[in-house]
Amino acid sequence: MSSDAHRGGATGHHPLDDVPTEHYELLRDPRRVRLLEVLEERSEAGATPSPTELAAALLERETDETDETDETDESDESDEPVDERRRDLRISLVHDHLPRLADHGIVDWDRDRNAVDLREETPLPSASLSALVETAEDEAAVLERVTDPIRLRLVDDLADSSQPLSVEQLAATLVSQDGTVGMDRAKIALHHSHLPALEEAGVLEYDLESGLVSLADDVPTLFG
Repeated sequence: MSSDAHRGGATGHHPLDDVPTEHYELLRDPRRVRLLEVLEERSEAGATPSPTELAAALLERETDETDETDETDESDESDEPVDERRRDLRISLVHDHLPRLADHGIVDWDRDRNAVDLREETPLPSASLSALVETAEDEAAVLERVTDPIRLRLVDDLADSSQPLSVEQLAATLVSQDGTVGMDRAKIALHHSHLPALEEAGVLEYDLESGLVSLADDVPTLFG
């Protein structure tokens, strides 16, 4: 496992250390994850889009993902007129997603200018989470299992390793991050909760016989 100080060493600083607990709940919503991804891209380009522009960008992404994951579903909402879907999406932004993100200090929504911008880049990897669920049949279920402070660190540790890690190694990392958790308790939590949830989400593979854990193929890098 890498010894980079910023990637979860016993005394090092990890990007997740800066994430308030309530932000994890916010990013268990697929649309909110894509919204932040769009805002990060617009922010890098120096743009401050309006809710209408954000709705159009999100509609394009959601339509593309629907086409990839469910091309044969004749009852899909993509049959609705585009203007109606864009309007409904804008309503969900204005009355749900943007107020929530603004209340938690993640975005700055200037209603007078009709513009939305990131207050600062969120430490949670919205682009990677978006990539993770773009081919999932149940996006919300995957995010519910993955978007957790312990589980995201586990995925990052596995991505930072050149070989599978044992439950004992992962437990030792958890103990080093939280001095109130002992090895036995950490191993129990991994075996009965965190690892099964991440395996069900398709993020990792947990070999019960060997006790080794490895990252699944094609899982995007969460942290640079």
